[in-house]
Amino acid sequence: MNIRFVSAPNLPAGRAAALLLGEAYLDALTPPLTALGISVLPVPVCKKLQKAEQSHIDLIVHHLGKNRLVVQRDCVQQLAFLKQLGFELIPAQTEVSSQYPYNIGLNLASIGSFSVHNFRYTDPGLLRMLSVNTVRIHVKQGYSRCSVCIVKKDAIITEDSGIHAAVHTNMDCLLIRPGHIRLKGHPYGFIGGASAKLSDDTLAFTGTLDHHPDRAEIFGFYRVTRLLRYF
Repeated sequence: MNIRFVSAPNLPAGRAAALLLGEAYLDALTPPLTALGISVLPVPVCKKLQKAEQSHIDLIVHHLGKNRLVVQRDCVQQLAFLKQLGFELIPAQTEVSSQYPYNIGLNLASIGSFSVHNFRYTDPGLLRMLSVNTVRIHVKQGYSRCSVCIVKKDAIITEDSGIHAAVHTNMDCLLIRPGHIRLKGHPYGFIGGASAKLSDDTLAFTGTLDHHPDRAEIFGFYRVTRLLRYF
């Protein structure tokens, strides 16, 4: 089998062939992804996280690029099947727990040559593995990856004003109004957790933008009207 790995985290150059997907979302998202020709690699729940977060991939796995994945220590065995596909699984240094900030060690946002996170709580092992050329942008928001929709290597959408203030001199950043994204078990959700690049020119949302007050701005940002698919 000839497997090509995504070089830049979150930014596939061609069409993604497979995605990691949390167990709780298999029924809802497997059919539309399959219809797009994308295979699903199921990830069992991480029971040490609070129930509403146990299937949130961005709290369980961090992609370093190519075949390297940093994985929560308690989930390494559950994800051992990925080794057969050529992935290298690197255990996180710290143990995950259900309590903030001990659940967000891997929730760093990798955006091209930039890394955005509250670096007080980043897993030390992950920090050491970041490229020496990575520009680190410290923010208060520990759920950094959840809060960032990555559009390009230098363009993001976020509802977090602190992230916007920290990154806008380094990249294009569209700030949208918070509180209009649903997430079961929480008062509101995050646009990063509800979006993913499926290819260089396809940005997908797990839901509809029809009722979001900043729908026009989202579609207009980097001509997302041509890039968007949502299901």
